[in-house]
Amino acid sequence: MEDRNTAMIVLLLLCVTAEMQVAGLSLDVCARCHPKATCDDKSDRSGKVCNCKYGFVGNGISHCRDKDECQIGASKICGLHSDCHNTQGSYFCTCLSGFIPSNNMDMFTPNDGTHCQDIDECTVTGLCGEGGQCRNLVGNFECSCILGYEVQNGAEPFHPHRDKASCKVVDCGRPEAAEDTVLLSVSGTTYGSAAMFVCKEGFVWRRGNNRSVCEDDGLWRGGNMSCEVVDCGRPEAAEDTVLLSVSGTTYGSAAMFVCKEGFVWRRGNNRSVCEDDGLWRGGNMSCEVVDCGRPEAAEDTVLLSVSGTTYGSAAMFVCKEGFVWRRGNNRSVCEDDGLWRGGNMSCEDIDECTVTGLCGEGGAVQESGGKL
Repeated sequence: MEDRNTAMIVLLLLCVTAEMQVAGLSLDVCARCHPKATCDDKSDRSGKVCNCKYGFVGNGISHCRDKDECQIGASKICGLHSDCHNTQGSYFCTCLSGFIPSNNMDMFTPNDGTHCQDIDECTVTGLCGEGGQCRNLVGNFECSCILGYEVQNGAEPFHPHRDKASCKVVDCGRPEAAEDTVLLSVSGTTYGSAAMFVCKEGFVWRRGNNRSVCEDDGLWRGGNMSCEVVDCGRPEAAEDTVLLSVSGTTYGSAAMFVCKEGFVWRRGNNRSVCEDDGLWRGGNMSCEVVDCGRPEAAEDTVLLSVSGTTYGSAAMFVCKEGFVWRRGNNRSVCEDDGLWRGGNMSCEDIDECTVTGLCGEGGAVQESGGKL
């Protein structure tokens, strides 16, 4: 019994001594750890050991230097489209231009699943300027011009922050009128503007389209109207008039009229002009027939008959009683100058005394102006 108790006491003393030795040794190891290290239990619990803290590498006693996590490459440690930034004992990540962290923080570490995602720059209104359309790219964007605009100071596609290029609306300039047409109205000179044309004075629209539109190639297109000069045809003479002369039958031509033979111009205008409505206008002359009045008988004549007093009428004369027609014409005609012309008959007194026995036997004839 005593031997058993003694053995137990010896064993207890040995255990206490061993623990004290271990405790003394542990205190000596931890005291030697580097400031950037921690004193940790060994995995087999046989004692303590110095380990460099997270982000540092070394033996934990004499040295613990910073670990450059970024040396393995930003894409491996931070993910695609990123930059890695080393710090003392740690690191952080940022996204390349055109990308943004999925947690919307400027800096991140990927241990929570944060990654760099593309920024859709095209959500910014007006990024490409007036007339520009945006196309999103991975980490970037590019611009081109919409229909009706053209790039200037560069070529498409372009980047407004890098290039001097921009979009400018297509300008067709002032539209030119086709032959025999004039510009009626125009809404502008840029893309989509419209111009309306009409035939110039004296011309009529025969075929084609009178509307032109400024297209995206900078040209006016669509208008192809064709105009032809107005033709009034041959002018017709009014009653009692005849055409004297005409310069033509198209717009602006002039026709001159005169009264026909036997008529005189009393009032109105004797000149007609071909107008843009295709009619001869302006001429309104009025002619009246010549009237010679009642014909007067010449000396020793009397009027036998007369068909009238106007142009072309005829008057017949005979010698009056006691006279005889010797020479000349007994017919007068009313001419266009208003005078009776043509009649010039001459009558002479009859010498009755030349007639034998006119007064009987023993009688004598006494002549007295055509009477006995």
